[in-house]
Amino acid sequence: MTNVIGEITIHDEKEKTSDSELDYIQMWKITEFTEVMNETFKQKYDEELNITVNTLNNYFRDLESSEIHYLNRLNGTKIYDPMDLDIAIFIACKRSKKQQKGITWQLPQIFEAIKRDLPCRPKPVDADKNPEKDNIDITKQLEEFKHTVMHEIGLKFDIQQQLLEMKQDNEKQVNRSMLEIMQKQNEFKSLARIEWDKKSSSEKYEGFIFKREKIKEREQFIDDFVDKKLMEWILEQTKG
Repeated sequence: MTNVIGEITIHDEKEKTSDSELDYIQMWKITEFTEVMNETFKQKYDEELNITVNTLNNYFRDLESSEIHYLNRLNGTKIYDPMDLDIAIFIACKRSKKQQKGITWQLPQIFEAIKRDLPCRPKPVDADKNPEKDNIDITKQLEEFKHTVMHEIGLKFDIQQQLLEMKQDNEKQVNRSMLEIMQKQNEFKSLARIEWDKKSSSEKYEGFIFKREKIKEREQFIDDFVDKKLMEWILEQTKG
C-alpha cells in the first residue's frame, strides 16, 4: 500500500494495479488546504480571498463545538477533503460583502444554513479519545479512511439530488426564514449601538484635544454582540 498526504493515493496491493482500479482521493493538511481554498475561491468568484490558516482553523473548530460538522483525523492530524472545501467556500462566500451585495452574514446564520443545506460529517464514535494513546495499525486506518471518504462522496451526491428535488417546495420557507434572521440581525444591531452608547467616554473615544470615536472597536463590539444574540435566538428557535 502507498499513501501520500496532500493528495492521497490509496492502493491495495492485493488488487490488480491497473489505472481503472486506482482510487485517487484528494486530502490536505491545513496549510495546503488554505492554499487550495484561496485558489478555488478566486477561480469560482473572481475575488481575492487571502483567508488565513487561523481563520479556517477557527471556522472548523466552531463547527465541531456546535456539533454541526467534524473533520477527519489521521493519526491525530486534522485532514481536509473536498467536503470540507465545499463548506469553507460556502462560509467565505456568505462572509464576502462583494458576493452578498453588501449584506454581511453572521457566523450563526451561516452555520445554521450549513446544517440545513450542506452535507455534514457527524461526530466520530472515538472522537473523544486521546490520539497519543491510539495504537491502530496505519494500514487498517488508511483503509477505513478510504471507505469513509468514498461513502461521503456518494452521500454528497445523494443529498445534492434530494436538495434539488426539494428546492422549489422549500424555497418560500427558506426565504421566510432568511428574512426573519435578517430582521433579527438588524434588531440586534440597534441594541448593540444602544449598548455601545452607554459606555464611558474613555471607552468610546480617543485623543486629548480632538476626540475621535473608536470606529474599529465600535464595529467589533457590534459584530460580537450581534453574533452572540443571534446564536442565542437561533438556539431558542431550535428548542422551540
